[in-house]
Amino acid sequence: MIDELLSYQPEGEDTNNIYTARLLNPKANLCLRRGDLETAERMTRKALKIWEEHHTQDGSQFKITLATLANICKLKKDYEEAEQLFLRIIETHERLKQETTLHMAVYYVNLADVYELQGKWDKAEPFYRKALRFYEEKAPNHEHYAKALGFLAVVLEHLGRQEEADATRAKGEALKTRLRENSASNNG
Repeated sequence: MIDELLSYQPEGEDTNNIYTARLLNPKANLCLRRGDLETAERMTRKALKIWEEHHTQDGSQFKITLATLANICKLKKDYEEAEQLFLRIIETHERLKQETTLHMAVYYVNLADVYELQGKWDKAEPFYRKALRFYEEKAPNHEHYAKALGFLAVVLEHLGRQEEADATRAKGEALKTRLRENSASNNG
């Protein structure tokens, strides 16, 4: 079935339409799961080109396409392009004054990770903090919150702020423990 989905192409119509772009995103993600970065990148770039040609660069599907391509670039260690793509998502979001969602918090964490992979600790910190603000306000019991606290703790260590790193890590560990206990009591 997956092979059928990957080989499906619309028949008898222009394949540079928004419908095709919407089909390419899940197909690219399937290729990613199979480890086929080249095909995933080709499909994602085609989807991105379609979104741009149709001037539909404000919706969530466009941001998902950018994020997929940014993650492909990150996997290929093309950190410069990954950074530019994540920044483009964030700039679009801020320009439209859209409400921050879990997806945006994840994009902040992903951009911070790109900086962290390059040892740019001072650039990573503000994006981890933006994600943490969202989690604190809207998802205080989410596993991503605990992970982001751990990631920030590593950055703070590299910035020489050990005391703050320890407190941040302890907060993340306490949240993980609470989440495990809640999960065990709900399953037991």
